[in-house]
Amino acid sequence: MSDHIHHEKSTLELFPDELFLELFSFIKPIDLYYSFSGLNSRLNNILHDIDIYIHIINNDQCEQYKNCMNFFASQIIYLAIDCHWTCLSYEINLRPFINLQSLHLPMPSEEQCRDIRPEYFSHLTHLTINNNTFKLILFSLKSFPNLISCHVQRVYSSIIYRIEPVQLCLTLQSLHLYFCSINDLFDILQFVPNLKYLEIGSTSINESFPCSEIKHKHLAHLKVKLLQLEPYLEILLMSMPNLSRLEFLWNGYQQPWGLAGKFDFEKFACILDKNSNSLKRVDINIRLFECDYDIETIRCLNPQWFSLLSIERILDDDSVFITTKRLSSNTKEIMIMNLLQSTYMTQRNKRVSRAKS
Repeated sequence: MSDHIHHEKSTLELFPDELFLELFSFIKPIDLYYSFSGLNSRLNNILHDIDIYIHIINNDQCEQYKNCMNFFASQIIYLAIDCHWTCLSYEINLRPFINLQSLHLPMPSEEQCRDIRPEYFSHLTHLTINNNTFKLILFSLKSFPNLISCHVQRVYSSIIYRIEPVQLCLTLQSLHLYFCSINDLFDILQFVPNLKYLEIGSTSINESFPCSEIKHKHLAHLKVKLLQLEPYLEILLMSMPNLSRLEFLWNGYQQPWGLAGKFDFEKFACILDKNSNSLKRVDINIRLFECDYDIETIRCLNPQWFSLLSIERILDDDSVFITTKRLSSNTKEIMIMNLLQSTYMTQRNKRVSRAKS
């Protein structure tokens, strides 16, 4: 009798399907495609049972991902295409991605704009798009039935009234307008009555407009970055009577020459005091070149909202933040945080969280 004991060779196929699904969720789609697709029918079936998140940032990646995206087309629920400023767009056919839930496409081609239609993407919930298609997507007669969040980099004048007829966008709950005049904002807000979150960066200075009598009763969270404090902040707050949270950002580096180191805390305190009946939380982040303010004096201007303010100095450019948040000025801590934020898994988790929210 032989003392040799025969052992069967272990193979990858011994893993149960559930373990494959868990492992594959930690691997980039392009690596999944080139490493596991076509090996056998079982692995192919497992690959076709997972949700796919794809983020493309340059032409090389666009070419590499073509076959991968064709293979996973019906499983792609998140697609982000960040175009470089030298490239108008990446020519990717969007039509095969029938189950897309989140699309980040800040510079789409004309063909891609034509393809972003509710009959092709009925599951779309989050959209980042440019001004040219924003008005047609949100306010045309055929609306997206599940769209709840929209990001637009820059909004240009009179975007609404070029469309006839205009209909309400009832599904939208979150709107991010990073560069938008106050006039255009009020034009838009009257057509999104169920909006709960608004983020806006105003580009207008000394803009004249009539006071809006529209009250946006569902808006609960406002994040605003202004170039001019008065009268815009007060007008915004007056139009949102049920606002419970305000995030206020002010960047002295973007102010006109001579105003970069200045901020009127007394006026800011007065505006908050008159328009804070429903506010439960105020986050403040004011960046200045230099600071001649005494923090205790600022806190006394409005103890309700300024009591948590502190002065943080960033050593890299010697700028000053007067903020309710703790900012790190330690170079090593910042470097470690940037490294952690750049890992694939961290970015993946952010995308998953956004798609599921």
